[in-house]
Amino acid sequence: MSLSEFLTHAADIFFGGNSAALERYLGLAKSHVHGWMHRGILPSLTGVARIAFLFDCTIADVLLGNKATLGLRQRHKLPFGLFESNRKVGHKTPREDLAAGLTEFMQAHPGASALDAANHLGVSPRFLRENYPRENQALVRGGKLSRDGNARARLDAKCEVYKRCHFALAAEGTYPSRRKVVKLVEETGIRLTFRETKLAKDRAHLASGIKKNRARLPKRQHAA
Repeated sequence: MSLSEFLTHAADIFFGGNSAALERYLGLAKSHVHGWMHRGILPSLTGVARIAFLFDCTIADVLLGNKATLGLRQRHKLPFGLFESNRKVGHKTPREDLAAGLTEFMQAHPGASALDAANHLGVSPRFLRENYPRENQALVRGGKLSRDGNARARLDAKCEVYKRCHFALAAEGTYPSRRKVVKLVEETGIRLTFRETKLAKDRAHLASGIKKNRARLPKRQHAA
């Protein structure tokens, strides 16, 4: 189950499938939530933490898209936006104040994207790009690094689940074939792509020392 399916599941059980209600509850712009649900965009760590907090689950549940027992934190109202963003009124702020605010924001949130910074300052992405091109480029690079880091963390978490299932089968004396391990992994609600499966399998066999493509496990050594 992917992040998009996690959000769709949350929208279905709490808001009758209404994505607009989900956006209001998360306190985020439509562009953020729509990108996560329909365009394959991964949220920043701040976004993942916000989702996990508001649905009373773990960050791992969000990254892996687990169908965890979710809840609503009705009494916890967070500021609008990932970084307490204002509604596009920042262009009225003196440029020197905007520049100082942008510098402070980038220092406090090294993994933020250009869109995060624009929302925080209350300006459009175009305004930020045209008036602060150097900072905008740094934010674009930082946002990509943050998304790549989230993707790696999600992949590592999936590989860890695969490895646990691999070792569980081996402990029972069953050869941990890809098919059998994947079946156990899918029972936890996690789905693996072909590439993810291959990488997870390689890591698991390296950790266990069990050779690939063998019909059975080595016989156990009995004490003399």
